[in-house]
Amino acid sequence: MSTHAHTSPLSQSALTPTPDRSTFNKEQHIKYWLRCLKTHLPTAYTSNDSQRMTLAFFILSALDILGVLHTKATPIERKEYVDWILRCQHPGGGFRGFTGTMLGEGANGEECVWDSANLAATYFACAALMVLGEGMERVKRKECLEWVGGCRGKREFWGRELGREDRWRGAKI
Repeated sequence: MSTHAHTSPLSQSALTPTPDRSTFNKEQHIKYWLRCLKTHLPTAYTSNDSQRMTLAFFILSALDILGVLHTKATPIERKEYVDWILRCQHPGGGFRGFTGTMLGEGANGEECVWDSANLAATYFACAALMVLGEGMERVKRKECLEWVGGCRGKREFWGRELGREDRWRGAKI
C-alpha cells in the first residue's frame, strides 16, 4: 500500500476560475455586419445564396440590436432593402428565399416545383420588413395567409412540395 496521498489529475490551480478577459467590441461587430449588408457576404456564406432572405433578416436585426441600422444605412439603402424583400414575394403567396429563381417573362408554369415560396423565407421576409420599419402594407397579405394555411398538411405536418399537392414534406410542429 502506498503512503503517498492520492492526487487528482486536476491540480488545485486548474480548478481556480480565471478572470474573464473577453470584451465586446461593438465597433468590430458593426463593421462586420455592415460588410455583410453593403458588400459581399463572407466566402463561407456564398453557398447559402438561396437562403439570402434568412441572412438578410439576421444582418438587419444585428444592426438594429446594435442601434445603428437607421444611422449606418441611409434611407435610400433601406428602401432598396425593402424593395428587394418585396420582389421576393411569390405570386401564389408567401416569399422566396432569394430572387434567383424568378424567371420573369421566361416563366412557363413548370418551374413551380423549384420556384416556390417557403415558410422560413416568408417569416424572415415579414420580420425583416418590420425591422426596417416598413410594415405590411405592401405585402400581399391575403395571398400570403392563404398560402401559409395551405402549407398545413395531414397529421400536424407543415410544408409542401408545390406542384405535387399529394406529396408533403416538412417538419412536425
